[in-house]
Amino acid sequence: MRIFAAAYGLPGTNGLVDRVARRQRLDAARVKLLAGKGVEPQRTWVAEGMLAQVEARAVWTERNRSLLE
Repeated sequence: MRIFAAAYGLPGTNGLVDRVARRQRLDAARVKLLAGKGVEPQRTWVAEGMLAQVEARAVWTERNRSLLE
């Protein structure tokens, strides 16, 4: 995470894990919204189970915070 933060010019990693998890949850919500409107490729992603994978990423990030901080 330090390398990521430095590469993006961030002053440090404080709160970065929370922001990553929040972004992952927002991505999942957007996929779900677009799929519900029939937008491709999101409709296919949801039909194929990808939404569960996207949501699981946020859960993994939060549960494995100690690996990332």
